[in-house]
Amino acid sequence: MTLSSMLSAGKAKGQLNPLIEPGVEPLVSAINALDFAKTVYSCEAHFDRPQDPRFLPTAYVTFGLTEFRPFIPLRKALVLFDNAETETDLRLTYDCVLGRYTLSIWARPRHRAPSQKRAVIDSAVARLAETVLEFSRRNSPDSSEQDTGENEGAYPCRERVPPCALATPPKELICPFR
Repeated sequence: MTLSSMLSAGKAKGQLNPLIEPGVEPLVSAINALDFAKTVYSCEAHFDRPQDPRFLPTAYVTFGLTEFRPFIPLRKALVLFDNAETETDLRLTYDCVLGRYTLSIWARPRHRAPSQKRAVIDSAVARLAETVLEFSRRNSPDSSEQDTGENEGAYPCRERVPPCALATPPKELICPFR
């Protein structure tokens, strides 16, 4: 499929950006609406293809930050979302070589049928997108509810923003600095 045919097919389906898969487009758009983050890669997870049993189909969005401080309260919101989530697992990882974060979402193993997994992932992506958009609204320059992360104490080294914040490999948890 050529680039022009992909663009035409996507526009015919009403996609905002035909190069982004529709299952992950709401989350990509929400992250790109933030002043301090821009997406680089994304995937909606593909359940209709033969799967290697060693790997789980995973929806993900990879993004870079232009500033770290505004990301601190969003990271807290993502942790709260993950703690409340029962149908999917989230993981936020940091690639210290490329300097990018990846937010991965996958259906819990109890969901067997591909259509069931697709529905669970799509629902989580929509709710995550709403979480990010709500964060963006609350933390816009016009808002009186801004959370700047000034009182954040979640770093193991007890610093507000440690020097390692953008160069530490991720831990197993959703937050690489938790």
